[in-house]
Amino acid sequence: MPGSPLFERNKPQAYLCYDHHGDGEYYNLSQRLFSSVAELRRDLSLDRELGANDPKSFLRGADQAMAGAQCAVVLCGARTHLDAYVDWEIKAALDRKIGLLAVMLPGNPTGGDGQPTLPERLQDNFDGGYAVVCGWRDLVDGRIDLTHRMAFAASRMAELIRNDRPLRPTGTGPADATPRTFPASEG
Repeated sequence: MPGSPLFERNKPQAYLCYDHHGDGEYYNLSQRLFSSVAELRRDLSLDRELGANDPKSFLRGADQAMAGAQCAVVLCGARTHLDAYVDWEIKAALDRKIGLLAVMLPGNPTGGDGQPTLPERLQDNFDGGYAVVCGWRDLVDGRIDLTHRMAFAASRMAELIRNDRPLRPTGTGPADATPRTFPASEG
């Protein structure tokens, strides 16, 4: 019987990290496209909107918002690698030892080697074997199943986590960033 708790499926939970100024449309699209298979949520605090730059307060809020999530899904768009709040959310996810899944959005810049750009803390964990990467188009077209990719990210060994990088400060821009990339064979 539809609607009966007996037939309701527990959906995996994920925390969505994204550049609120540039990738909000992909957050909204993610909610519409994948809400039937996963519970996708984000920190609803006003820290970002108020321009708060207190990482400790932000990390506490992000940690609370991530409770119950099996992984953090990072939507990697054109400026995600420059966003301090995304870096802080990635740190909170790694501190919590939940999976880390990067989704490469259209418009993600490529480095000099032609590879997509990741936030540095995420790149560290991809290079170390902890973070998992996939393409937006692969998810939307059904070539990759979001719940399987989330489960794979959540199954990574916590010993692989690299989380010793200093927190990215707010107010940094392209001139302050050194974009990092990942090997083509993994993307």
